[in-house]
Amino acid sequence: MSKKIDRRKTDHFDFDAWKTLAEQDPEAFERKRREAIEATIAQAPPRLRQRLTGLQWRIEMERGKCRNPTQSFLRIYKLMWQSVYGDNGLLDALNGKAVDRVGDPAAPKAPVVPLRPTTG
Repeated sequence: MSKKIDRRKTDHFDFDAWKTLAEQDPEAFERKRREAIEATIAQAPPRLRQRLTGLQWRIEMERGKCRNPTQSFLRIYKLMWQSVYGDNGLLDALNGKAVDRVGDPAAPKAPVVPLRPTTG
């Protein structure tokens, strides 16, 4: 059974209020931004939360590599399109070509190299 998201909470985004906060108090903006992201992840179905948390971590790491918001946007934009058109991305999934390696018993296995005691 999936949890229904209250669209009234997600449909309204006051861009001007966020913009003003970012200009006047960048620390408060960053705190509020993180809280909004965490709240959104918390509303997701439990089976998706770990993946969303990992994705957000990756986004934050990309942001940390950037000198300015424009560079950050471009890096994240590129990541998004890679996840759509890249190998095993959304387009492959929609076309039935994506491969789910997690828990797939038919997934190729790495060769096991036996460890032998060395004799000296």
